[in-house]
Amino acid sequence: MDRARFSALAHTSHSYCNPISSESIEHALDLIAAAHSLPSAPPLASALDIACGKAELLIRLLERFPAPLRSLGLDNSHFMLDEARARAKARNVADRLNLRLTDAEHVVPLLPGASFDFVSCIGSSHALHDKHRAMEQMARLVTTRGHILLGEGYWKKKPDPAYLAAFGATEDEMETHAANQQLGDAHDLKLIWSTIASEADWDAYENAYAANIERFAAENPTDPDTPAMLERSRNWHGLYKQYGRTTMGFGLYLFQKAG
Repeated sequence: MDRARFSALAHTSHSYCNPISSESIEHALDLIAAAHSLPSAPPLASALDIACGKAELLIRLLERFPAPLRSLGLDNSHFMLDEARARAKARNVADRLNLRLTDAEHVVPLLPGASFDFVSCIGSSHALHDKHRAMEQMARLVTTRGHILLGEGYWKKKPDPAYLAAFGATEDEMETHAANQQLGDAHDLKLIWSTIASEADWDAYENAYAANIERFAAENPTDPDTPAMLERSRNWHGLYKQYGRTTMGFGLYLFQKAG
């Protein structure tokens, strides 16, 4: 089973591949827009999204900000990038959106420092090994007074060993919401705002994730990947209902580079 294909199918009905609500994303963009509307603020000219998925975040940013804003999205799934290109074309921003099929860990360290006014990584810090390495690189890349938007998981409570074992995780892979809020302290970044996914947000995300695979399986019973996809999806959804809903959280964190 191609895991990239599975993820694309599981996220068929999602604009964002994480449980944060669209309203929360819009509020973060409102705050960035307000910062750039100040008389002393430079224009927003460059944006980077690491592991951009369908590039919905960059597309909405481009819809809000006219030229000279240009953006770069990196992702290692051609399924996601194919949809991203179609979305950008339909919404008339494709000429300002550069999408690259690549592993972020190979590209991001080579990008010049202080070269983006906005840098984001939502639910994909593993693309740069972990959240600490991701923050280090994003802080290096963002311009003075620029913004960083991080989406990151956290533990609501101590995870059950059975839960960790079931999906091959370790407790030290995540910390608390409070710890995530302090991730910018070591990089001259000020936390401007943060929010968390509600239980309703999580349920909507996870239920749609499972339903998308069930729908694909019903419509494609002879696809060779269907049995493995169903097993993976049903096992994950069971873990979510038994453990994940009360154990794992997801936060969105907006930082600004001091200056």
